[in-house]
Amino acid sequence: MKLIQTNGQPHFGRFLYAPDEFNLQDYRNPFLTKSWQRKLRYKKFSFVAIQHQHYSIGFAIVDLAWVGHGFYYCYNRKNKQYIQYDAIQPLAYKTQLQHISEQNAQNFFQHRQIQIDVRKGEDYRKIKISHKNQVLCEARIDTTFGQPLYMCSPTGVRGWTFTHKSMALNLQGHFYAEGQQIAFDEHSLVMLDDSCGFLRPETEWFWLSSQNWIDGKKVGINLASGVNESCGNENCLWVDGQLYALSDVIFQPLDEQTWRVYSLDGQVELQAKTSWRRYEHVNVGVMASQFSQWITSIEGRITIAGQVQFFREHYALLEQHYAKW
Repeated sequence: MKLIQTNGQPHFGRFLYAPDEFNLQDYRNPFLTKSWQRKLRYKKFSFVAIQHQHYSIGFAIVDLAWVGHGFYYCYNRKNKQYIQYDAIQPLAYKTQLQHISEQNAQNFFQHRQIQIDVRKGEDYRKIKISHKNQVLCEARIDTTFGQPLYMCSPTGVRGWTFTHKSMALNLQGHFYAEGQQIAFDEHSLVMLDDSCGFLRPETEWFWLSSQNWIDGKKVGINLASGVNESCGNENCLWVDGQLYALSDVIFQPLDEQTWRVYSLDGQVELQAKTSWRRYEHVNVGVMASQFSQWITSIEGRITIAGQVQFFREHYALLEQHYAKW
């Protein structure tokens, strides 16, 4: 399936498989008739989250056309020590994000401060992150486990947003923290997030992502509000790779460190306690971003087909993002 139909509009909804082609040249939008307009309005993101014992690792490549952005962090939830690096490249210089439909693709962000390299194959991704040419993390991710989420929804006036999420994948490799090399093991988990589209020029969203071993099962959560504002949602629960669709949710701050994430039908009822935060605030006129991503623990429950999945102080990420681009 090509993402763009013969009438010039995207296929909308959830898909069992990734589109074979992101045929952007066939997309029709009366508000984006010039090639330079499309180039500047098209946004691409790729984020990876890794959980290893008490370490939380996250890194991203972002192509906003106006700028390229890359970041990496490694946080020790036990002693609260962390490292983080980030950089910006004007006009997305030395920044490349290829669509998930492209086999043997190579994504990268190159800057003197941080270098991120991701090579994709049919059933794997190889990642390498360095700081000033010193390796921070190097691994091979097995992408064959479980049912991924693929979704495209309308956004704003004739725009659209595509997203892919894969949850609780396995990996092999190692990372460096606090002066030592640490190997990933069979309990380490990886989440992949690839998104792209013609988003609103000014937007905001909330997002909760969690992946844990619970009672011997791999359990993952993806909850979002504000991204797919026109139709549908990307909310899911994974249990040992099986994907279950969830209702729309509301993100409600209760105090400075506590959020309630819930659905009106009672299917989702979670409370998130935040700790360390990756924060950025950028305002350069044509572009602005206020981004918070907290390391979080969650309590509560999600009910699917009469079965209740409980969460008790389990790891998660909570994100709040305002953007103008």
